[in-house]
Amino acid sequence: MLLGICEFGRALWTQASLQYAVEAAARCRALNISGCTTSTSTQTYAAGQVFALQIPSSEFTVSSPSCGTQVSVSHAFDPIVPQLVPVSVTLTAKSCHP
Repeated sequence: MLLGICEFGRALWTQASLQYAVEAAARCRALNISGCTTSTSTQTYAAGQVFALQIPSSEFTVSSPSCGTQVSVSHAFDPIVPQLVPVSVTLTAKSCHP
């Protein structure tokens, strides 16, 4: 049970980190800040904003819907010890900045 609590906390921390990264990248792209002028550079910027995790920049998507600049990510969260916590969850985050 203790391991399950730790994994749940780690999943929440990962979700918060992904949300921060997409918000920062959407803001960077919408304001056309140096380093976020193309979709590829925005994806790289977003991957660099994730705290202490190595998320490939290819997992981030950049689009321009009616709300402005949107950055989203979908990341498979796997437990540290899958034999004890046999759950795999896909975490998603999305942010749109006018």
